[in-house]
Amino acid sequence: DDLRVIIDWAVVRTSLDLWMYFKVEDAHSFLFRTRHVMFVRRQSFFAEERNCVEKLFQGWCLLLLLLCVILAPIIIFSPFTPFTNSLPVTSATVTVGMQIGSSCTGETLSCELFEVDLFQSSAQRYFQWSDEEDQEWYFTNNPSAATDIDIQEVIWSAYSADV
Repeated sequence: DDLRVIIDWAVVRTSLDLWMYFKVEDAHSFLFRTRHVMFVRRQSFFAEERNCVEKLFQGWCLLLLLLCVILAPIIIFSPFTPFTNSLPVTSATVTVGMQIGSSCTGETLSCELFEVDLFQSSAQRYFQWSDEEDQEWYFTNNPSAATDIDIQEVIWSAYSADV
């Protein structure tokens, strides 16, 4: 539809700029849709009650769908979720990099972007804190941590591996 409006504006003699022509076309299409809706409404009796099937599909099903879209991520990723599958970390890599942009010089104003990796390392050890004494020690040293979580510690190398 937008392409049609641009072509119409390019061909028609008008004093409107392109954006004003878009506004006129939007108003025209809105009035056309309103005229069609009012024609359909004139086909029914005055103050006629809406059909139960229409209310079910256009009301309740849409409301249920919106609630599912809004609440599903909260339910799935919440700590109170009934889906309590523990997913421990099995492998991890950390990379620290820097991007350097050159100044735009020359007649063509060419700019270059360089990416430099400063540090890259894979995790060396993984500790799963499943013993209750270890968890108690962790919670006393980290009082702001939630108590119903799986605790895992990942140890990284102090030296870069590939850089």
